[in-house]
Amino acid sequence: MPDGVEFDIRADETILAAAIRQHVPWPYRCRTGGCQSCLCQRVQGEVEYGPMEPWLTQQEQAQGWTYACLAKPISDLEIRL
Repeated sequence: MPDGVEFDIRADETILAAAIRQHVPWPYRCRTGGCQSCLCQRVQGEVEYGPMEPWLTQQEQAQGWTYACLAKPISDLEIRL
């Protein structure tokens, strides 16, 4: 994905849902966190997962790894695919 791509995410919308809605090319398959295709890394910002906790270790989460299909931003984000 090219650097500098920006898109808006609505309240209560996942990163992946917003990318799809705005035709941002994003890899995905299952949309439930099982396939890991949408995995990205947060450089800045915070997300929440709600009832669906990601299958990531505490160390992976601390490194910013995030499931775009499950994560909903709670701040502005900078992410890396």
